[in-house]
Amino acid sequence: ESNEKQGLKVSFHKARFGNKSCSSKFDPESSRWKCHVYDSDIDGIAQIQLLEYPWPGIEIPRDCLCGNVSEPVFISTKTARKVVINFIVTNMNITEDYSDYFFDATYEFISLQSENSCVNPWQSRRLRGSSGEITVRNVVQSTETIENVNQTMPLCVHQPWLIEPEDSYNNFIYLK
Repeated sequence: ESNEKQGLKVSFHKARFGNKSCSSKFDPESSRWKCHVYDSDIDGIAQIQLLEYPWPGIEIPRDCLCGNVSEPVFISTKTARKVVINFIVTNMNITEDYSDYFFDATYEFISLQSENSCVNPWQSRRLRGSSGEITVRNVVQSTETIENVNQTMPLCVHQPWLIEPEDSYNNFIYLK
């Protein structure tokens, strides 16, 4: 767990996942590693999951690795103070051991000061109520006056939003 002005950099130096049918691919749109599992019912799974907890009890899957790692893989988090790494292996056979399934990784806390991190990232990003309107933009449009803009908006592009309904039975969200 880090403080609000720190992120976590995890370096995976080596990893083996046995003979499980899975591959890891980097998704440039989300800037995250994703697992593509084939025949998990038969073979089982072997993977490393990186999970972030931006709010208590709220889990966000971040990255997933399941293909053997021989070149270093670097993952930097920016959205949560609490990060959990799970190493999951199912359906091992009796001839497999720690030489078939393992990972070697290091971590370090990195400063987010230079990246203009959010001034108040969590309190202003958790919304609860029966109704309302939220406008989320990454940049200020030229027609807007500076008084009408949330001053932290351009600084918080990596932070998630949590929108919770007040009524647990009638939940609606409309996106434009």
